Amino acid sequence: MNETKNLIAAKMPKAWPEGSGGRRLRWMGPAAIVLTLLGCGQGPGTAPVSGVVQFDGVPVTQGTVSFYPVAGGRPATGKLGPGGAFELSTFGNGDGALLGGHKVTISAMELINAPPPPKSLSEEISQSAPPPKAGPKARWIVPEKYSAQATSGLTATVVGGTNLIEFDLP
Repeated sequence: MNETKNLIAAKMPKAWPEGSGGRRLRWMGPAAIVLTLLGCGQGPGTAPVSGVVQFDGVPVTQGTVSFYPVAGGRPATGKLGPGGAFELSTFGNGDGALLGGHKVTISAMELINAPPPPKSLSEEISQSAPPPKAGPKARWIVPEKYSAQATSGLTATVVGGTNLIEFDLP
């Protein structure tokens, strides 16, 4: 058995010349840590963006806000939550949006006559009721025009540092 291992080892190419003793590996640990730390936080050329969306003075608590860079590039998106608050993400969670001018869309709708979502997989499997005759319908919480870049008319400029942007839709 040992002879087989020795034969295999003798035929395998050596990764490093004799005597290197892992010196090349010593710098790899710190380099990996530095590269990992550089990869955390904001993406390239982004700044944190958060804000609030209201429609007729009432916070919009569900839906999506999207920022599309006018100069091109990856758009940023964020979900609307309690109080109409949102936080944008482009490359990673909460890293904000690319710097510069943006076209903005806000898409918020709810389903009417939709069955409640099941609480578990077993409940979903056990539900054998036939589908309702009238299917669920979508109702726009904010006017549909705000959901498309071509018709929203909304814009925003993202600058270095923290950006707080509020939209009060009529």
